[in-house]
Amino acid sequence: MNSIIVSADNSSIKIGARGRDEIVQNIRMILTTMRGTLYLDRNFGLNPDLIDTPQLQAMVKYREEIINQIEKYEPRVNVVEINFTTNQNDAMNGSLTPIVRIEIKNGVLL
Repeated sequence: MNSIIVSADNSSIKIGARGRDEIVQNIRMILTTMRGTLYLDRNFGLNPDLIDTPQLQAMVKYREEIINQIEKYEPRVNVVEINFTTNQNDAMNGSLTPIVRIEIKNGVLL
């Protein structure tokens, strides 16, 4: 099965997305939403308490957060790998942008 790369970028939302596009969009929403900000599901998204955590420690914790959130909210995929791009231009440790490689599970109809 081919892997798909999903980045936490600010791509536009496509209403009525289906199949692979829907899955990618769902994962992008998980990666760009801070937990507690979604009105009907306060557990959706990533933990904002990790902001300002040292980068190496944050990467470890964010990997766990991302895997747990994707398993819960997008069970049609397996997470294969999580990497981060960093922005060292920030005054402190820089920012982290997750890049997630997934595979759609066997038997999932698109």
